[in-house]
Amino acid sequence: MSNLPPLPLTPALFLSQQARAAARRHLAESAGDDGARLDRAYRRCLGRTPAAAEREVALRHLGAAQAGEPREEGLSAMFHTLFANADFGYIE
Repeated sequence: MSNLPPLPLTPALFLSQQARAAARRHLAESAGDDGARLDRAYRRCLGRTPAAAEREVALRHLGAAQAGEPREEGLSAMFHTLFANADFGYIE
């Protein structure tokens, strides 16, 4: 069990900075398509792969981000969401 504090109490600026740093690192380390990147991000943050519904929403978001904003921005938003997930604070 992790001893992390609940993330809603974590300052928003810190969370945004960490999400952006995770996105940069993930882009530098990860090759492959969005599905493979998504699986690695979920395993790294939550210790599991995304459920089918999570995968569908995340891939749709990443596809929209790819068309309208820099790749890092879409991944940063995804990591921000993963860090705010209740599962993030309770990895065994």
